[in-house]
Amino acid sequence: MTSFKNRSLLNVESLSTEGIERLFSRAKSIKNQINAGQLPQPTLAGKQIVLFFTEASTRTKLSFQMAAQRLGAQCLIVDDQQRSSLSKGESLSDTFWTLHSLRPDLIIVRCGGEAPLEDWIEKSRIPVINAGFGSIAHPTQALLDAFTIEDIFGSLQDRRILIVGDVDHSRVAHSHFRLLKRLGAKITVCGPKMMTTLIPQGIDVESDLDKAMKNCDVFMGLRVQFERHRNQSFSKESYIKNYSLDEKRLQNLPKEALIMHPGPVNWGVEFQEGVENHAQFKMWDQKQNGVFVRAALMEILLGSH
Repeated sequence: MTSFKNRSLLNVESLSTEGIERLFSRAKSIKNQINAGQLPQPTLAGKQIVLFFTEASTRTKLSFQMAAQRLGAQCLIVDDQQRSSLSKGESLSDTFWTLHSLRPDLIIVRCGGEAPLEDWIEKSRIPVINAGFGSIAHPTQALLDAFTIEDIFGSLQDRRILIVGDVDHSRVAHSHFRLLKRLGAKITVCGPKMMTTLIPQGIDVESDLDKAMKNCDVFMGLRVQFERHRNQSFSKESYIKNYSLDEKRLQNLPKEALIMHPGPVNWGVEFQEGVENHAQFKMWDQKQNGVFVRAALMEILLGSH
């Protein structure tokens, strides 16, 4: 895809390398403007954007909302199922098409795997952005992570990305497998066997975290999704012993390597307290960059840039 105008974003596969470069270039411009204390042009003034979130979200929802408002758009948020018609038994599809019939300029959707998101996007007459779909895809998180890495290193070509944790259940990881490889990065995953069974070809698997850390440029932790392991013999204590990033384990990490996490973090599990104090820790940069990348994406999808 070289032109985003009036198009939707379901997954990273729909983006061409040229399109990604264009998106990152625009995000960089917005970042430079805001960091210089300048207000970006209200390129989305008069636009109405609906955030339809049926799953809990803090970072993604507020990031999209702030990005839209930075560019002058109005945001309408539907995220409280108890105060919407969903509490009366209305289906997710009926709610989506009700919102669609109101003719906003863009709908941003975060939903569980039970929602027919692909069908909505295929039939929608207005752009739709996938803001997190079940355990399948989270394209804008992958984009902002890749932007963060590129912004620091200048390129992802041949960068060694180590993804650690609950890989099977991570929609972020599944989007990264496609996006980072496209941009030339080399990916290794590490975690308990029960968490690393759904790995596509071309991705390396390493069970020894201390060994894997010694050769990485980016250490990307993933949230352990305890809610998805209730019926499995998952041992929190074993995970912490073998895969948690702590001060001792940090000694195995190259000095220039980045420490990242899409959030939310289970402190004391994926990361031990104190990790956030290291100069290599870039999670807050990821959050900030999410506003710039999502602002650029909305501009381009709506033909405002």
